[in-house]
Amino acid sequence: MRPWLLGPWLWAALFVPAVMGARISLSQFVRINTGGVDGDSGISEPVGAMVAEALLEWARGCHLVLIRAAESPISGHVMRAISTRLWGGAVVVDVGARAFSRRGQEDVAGNLWGEAAFTCRSLLLDLTGNATQIFGFLKTSGVSLYPGMRTVLVGPQHQMADALQHPSLRNAIHAIYLALKDGVSKGVFVYRRCLYCDGGEMGVRLLDQWQLKSDPSRFPNPFSEEIGDFMGHNFRIVARFYFPTIDYTRDTDVNGTTVTLRDSLNARMLVTIAAKLNFTYVIREPKDREWGALLEGGNWTGLVGTLQQEEADFSMTITPTAPRLLAMDQARIYTRDPFVIVSMKPRRLPHFLALVTPFTGTVWLILAISVFATGVSLFVLLRAWSRLSGKPVFSLSTALFFSWGTVLEDPPTDPPQSSTGRVVVICLAILSVVAGSGYRSSLAAHLTVQLKEAEVNTFRDLTARRGWRWGSELLLGASRSYFELSTDPVVQEVFRRMETHELDENMELVLQGGYSFITTKFQNTAVVALQYTHARGYSPIHTSRVEYPKFAGTSWGFRRGAPFRRQIARAMQQQIEAGLIDYWLEDVVKERVIEERNDTNQVQKSAVWDYTPDDGNDRVPLTVSHLQGGFYLLFLGHFIALIVFVGEKCCPIRRDENAG
Repeated sequence: MRPWLLGPWLWAALFVPAVMGARISLSQFVRINTGGVDGDSGISEPVGAMVAEALLEWARGCHLVLIRAAESPISGHVMRAISTRLWGGAVVVDVGARAFSRRGQEDVAGNLWGEAAFTCRSLLLDLTGNATQIFGFLKTSGVSLYPGMRTVLVGPQHQMADALQHPSLRNAIHAIYLALKDGVSKGVFVYRRCLYCDGGEMGVRLLDQWQLKSDPSRFPNPFSEEIGDFMGHNFRIVARFYFPTIDYTRDTDVNGTTVTLRDSLNARMLVTIAAKLNFTYVIREPKDREWGALLEGGNWTGLVGTLQQEEADFSMTITPTAPRLLAMDQARIYTRDPFVIVSMKPRRLPHFLALVTPFTGTVWLILAISVFATGVSLFVLLRAWSRLSGKPVFSLSTALFFSWGTVLEDPPTDPPQSSTGRVVVICLAILSVVAGSGYRSSLAAHLTVQLKEAEVNTFRDLTARRGWRWGSELLLGASRSYFELSTDPVVQEVFRRMETHELDENMELVLQGGYSFITTKFQNTAVVALQYTHARGYSPIHTSRVEYPKFAGTSWGFRRGAPFRRQIARAMQQQIEAGLIDYWLEDVVKERVIEERNDTNQVQKSAVWDYTPDDGNDRVPLTVSHLQGGFYLLFLGHFIALIVFVGEKCCPIRRDENAG
């Protein structure tokens, strides 16, 4: 709190950090707009003392806000009572002061409700003055955002019903009205406003009657009870189709129509929670049938806008983001719906590649360079030895063929005569043994288990493939924000090159190959199970093993300050801990697949079943197809020999008879 920002209309006790056990007394109040503390004891002295004692007993340990329209004996007694005992923090707002302008109201409202160091908040409204001014201030004070605030109103009997049912207190779970009877001198009626006690609607009940000699501290705390039964209250729910989390049929074709739930995850959650908490509901679509986009001025469209404008009490299935949480509240994150990459299952590599797949390209390159370098090295060493000994040695071509034959474990019968050459040949022979053993074992494995193309599991896999395409449906809401707000260069590259198609078109492109579909996990699970999975369980669709979380997860949204959010969130948490969410999600998809197949009684997407399921686990004998690489190599050798033969005939090499 900054007192110099609050202006002369506020005199307050600024909070002291509770961690040090410090407290503020009345002497520390900033005194502005009054010549002194309200000290008029008059005929209301006993009643004022009774009210002050009750308030402080009920609000013990809370941050206290006292709002009044004018100086009154009631607020004076409360302040004197505060000054005589330790208190965590208090603020007094005089809305009747001349300097209390509209701008001043906004400044006060932004710094009114205390710090997180306090475990609770308490509000006292002194309605013995001008109640209209007080409720006018409450509309802009943000009091509706604190449903758990302990609210006590003090005023005449005839204002009781209107005050307790004022719209500014619509979210207050606990509201007590202390009605002064017979001119504030003979006692107090204690009324409690309950949100759902009158057949699920707001009602007022007489809680107690105090006489002048009553001791309010002996009475039970009226703020200790929690809502456990909504008494059949009818909640307004907004929802948008997103199977398998939420599914429904529209009752009419009108925008914002009511809908009838079908079996889905949220439907099961809602039915269970409604039965537990005893409430009913009506579900509608957003008028524009969108998730929600932020407009200029801070207003939202779609589902988020419906909650922001309080046209619905809560929503189902929405992704909470930082901007959205400025317009709505959320319950528990009950599941996560990350992005996944959908592609065709990798095809098997051709059999003729079995001869080269045992080694990687790098190994083949190193092996070829080693053989060539060894042949050249052998030729150079033997030529140097020949000059010293005068004996003939291999030519370069012979040395190269000697090296290649050694690697193939079939060297010429005449080894080099020099010790230097023999050492080189021995080293090369060791290399050939090691490389040959590794090649034969790897070749046997590759002939037995055929390799497949690399899977597409990450965004980096997409960008690394030449000629590969990918796309998604039209990205909206949190899905679009994920890509737009990402600082990862790979994600930015994926978003830049992303195509946009309808769901069915994306899946058809996937089946054609060379294309990946970026979608959400829930939608992919349902679509693949319903349309792209054979009755025997085979599907040609591959879903990436890597998932990309879309913000925090999936939750339910609530209008801000909703007094029922805590109860519904607790019921959701119980479902999460019981494992029902994961079970229901899987079961919903399973049941829908059975239902759809029973209704249609036909095979899904005929183009899918051109592929035969092959897990690669069946033992099969080696066929010509497996060994085709060896035959191709044999034919290639004959073709090269033929070319060499033709070259020798066309361009004969003449030897100089006088040479040597």
